[in-house]
Amino acid sequence: MHHSYRRRDVLRGIDFVLRPGVLAGIVG
Repeated sequence: MHHSYRRRDVLRGIDFVLRPGVLAGIVG
């Protein structure tokens, strides 16, 4: 469970950082 939670936290952080970049790329 700890591994899954950690993976989710990491994926969530990556998504949180990549989402703005992808949106900016689409808008820009």
